[in-house]
Amino acid sequence: MLANFVQRFPRQLLELHLGRIASEEASGPFKTEGGSQEFSLSSDRFGGYSTLAPSPLVASIGHRCHLVPASPGLRPLDWQPRLVIPLAKSAQDNLWVEVAKVSFGIPHVLLVRDAHGLPGKVESYLAIAAMKMPEKASPSDLPGLPLGWILYKDVQVRQPGMVPSDDLECLVPWSNDGVLSIGEGLQLLPGFYHASRPVMAEFLATEGPTRVEAWTQDESPRLIAWADGGGNTCSLRLDAARLRFPRGIKVKAYQDGSEQASAELYFRDSNSPHPLNRDNKGRLAYRSVVSATAIRDDASGIAVSGMEPSEAVPSRTGFPMETAGPLPDGVVEEMQVPVVAAALQRQASAETCIERGYHYWICETLPPGRPRNTPLEQRCNGCGAMVIILHRGTHQAGVLPPLPIPISRLSQPASPHANAIDANELLDALCFLGCGNWGKFQALAGLGNDPTSTSARQVAQDFFLLGFLDTELSPGSSAIKSWCVPRATINFIDDRRAFLSGFRSPNLLDAIKRATKQHAGRVFEEDLPGRPRMILLDGLDATSAKSAFSGLKDPLEREIAINDRPGDKLAGACQKLESIASSLRQVSIGRPKSLQKFDVPKARWIDAGLASRAGAYRWNEGYQVYAYVAPNGTAWAGSYQVVKLLAARAEGVSLWQYSEAQASFRATLGCDPPGLLGRVLVACSGLLPTLGRGIISYSNIGPTVASSVMSALSMENFDEGDHRRSQSG
Repeated sequence: MLANFVQRFPRQLLELHLGRIASEEASGPFKTEGGSQEFSLSSDRFGGYSTLAPSPLVASIGHRCHLVPASPGLRPLDWQPRLVIPLAKSAQDNLWVEVAKVSFGIPHVLLVRDAHGLPGKVESYLAIAAMKMPEKASPSDLPGLPLGWILYKDVQVRQPGMVPSDDLECLVPWSNDGVLSIGEGLQLLPGFYHASRPVMAEFLATEGPTRVEAWTQDESPRLIAWADGGGNTCSLRLDAARLRFPRGIKVKAYQDGSEQASAELYFRDSNSPHPLNRDNKGRLAYRSVVSATAIRDDASGIAVSGMEPSEAVPSRTGFPMETAGPLPDGVVEEMQVPVVAAALQRQASAETCIERGYHYWICETLPPGRPRNTPLEQRCNGCGAMVIILHRGTHQAGVLPPLPIPISRLSQPASPHANAIDANELLDALCFLGCGNWGKFQALAGLGNDPTSTSARQVAQDFFLLGFLDTELSPGSSAIKSWCVPRATINFIDDRRAFLSGFRSPNLLDAIKRATKQHAGRVFEEDLPGRPRMILLDGLDATSAKSAFSGLKDPLEREIAINDRPGDKLAGACQKLESIASSLRQVSIGRPKSLQKFDVPKARWIDAGLASRAGAYRWNEGYQVYAYVAPNGTAWAGSYQVVKLLAARAEGVSLWQYSEAQASFRATLGCDPPGLLGRVLVACSGLLPTLGRGIISYSNIGPTVASSVMSALSMENFDEGDHRRSQSG
């Protein structure tokens, strides 16, 4: 089970999913044994986890979920509920993941069945075992929490001097060994933190005194920082910017003079990036207009990486660009809140022990003549749980307090605005890693997992448009599967003016500035909201730039690319790449509850009961899906830009305009040109499009580039029947 707290205003929301740690494309379908309802497993929703859609956890989490594959080659999926379910914070994403047993001192979330006084027993246990009292929520406090369940948040427990009942045994840690945790900072990899932020080393023990020390790890280790605590906790703040030792540092934690825990920490930035994989694993290139794919050594034909096509192709000219009338005023594309279609079909009509709130034990009898402390087996007649007991019929050691102590209600978010990000720090962290999946991007951006928020998606889209990231989409969707940072490129938008894209590091920027000044050029830096600092070069042309930056390499030993007129080059390359249609995959829409149809003239989504007519549709049963229904009835899933494009094309409505007099390309908001076509337009100026009233505008667009983009958007060669045959082949 996965739990996701979505920060809304005025109340948080809770999402519960079933899934597994994996970053994979959709697999399935799966079905209940003897049932017809289908489920798929996909990482579209969370990059590092694959979750079931539609979610089988609708109104109850009291039934076992056992799914069998509907096609050969897949393994069955099984999940068994419990009366008390502990979850711990995931190291990969901002998620809580079910664990078999709690750990000492680590924050947990508990889901507890609200039946037969079980929450009272849990609270009585926490009164003696918790290191601090948690927060509590009922379904009325926390939307998304199933009826009949109570949630406890920030549960930290020690090993008590007693044995609780079997259902509470999962709340007893294996040991009371001290816990050393590293908080704050920006974690890049396990043990690696970005050098821009301080980190906090915190040690938690059962009793004091406590101490935390930081040591170098060179040939003669030396103590560089320390902190003492008279109680059972101790914290040491470390200034990461001053601790960039090649061999890192070692943090040691002591309880009453005895070392209890230690951790090795390394502080890095893009000056010393993670090495590139020798087999190009994680590296991406565009062979289609919409999505990048993994680089293959045996691949042939044109490809695009960053702002660079692998070969020059003349741009198409002469495509008609006249558009009559004003464009529809659109809105920013927001993902829907997941709405599940139906609950998991019950496999038995009898009430489960989880729903009852207690087990029905079948106990093994004591053989005649055997000691009373002989281990005996007892098994639940409902869920099949089995335990071994001693001294059956006698009270266990320890007595819970008769009354639980007061627990505060779950705190709510203070404000509705999204977390602000430091775009320069984020880009530096991405450059250090070089590549990663969508979950890693979200974790670095620190924007959480709100399914309706555009924050993380919009940041990634802006980085993509500016040439800082190449992104791979999950087939037939808008979901980002993986990303990589292309090499540094100096892009000339006119004879003597250029902007920098791709990889950057502090040392590389300093070298570029020095080389530019030595050749009588100038470097301008401009901070723009929501994007990395814009680096502009003035006074050099492309020929002199090749001489100025000859021999200059990034920390990964890659040369700096000089790219003249990137907009024209990318526009020509798009004509030779796989078309927009290649990004589509055939789907069956069915009857999702959240189904909406795109009203092209109004540029708005409207509720639809059934996908009975041609057009663009969307729905969300655990992850967002967009699809275009062709006049012949076939349905094709794709990104939201592509399905809107197809719907507008079918209705003869233009969502784009070009003004040669103003050198401006305009599009209806929420209907921006998909994939590399958007990067083509941004590459002409190095600037993101400006947002007006329902319209977005790209500047410095020449007629040749506009003609090529309009040609690609027309999808004049798209035929549903031919595309279906090519996809099935």
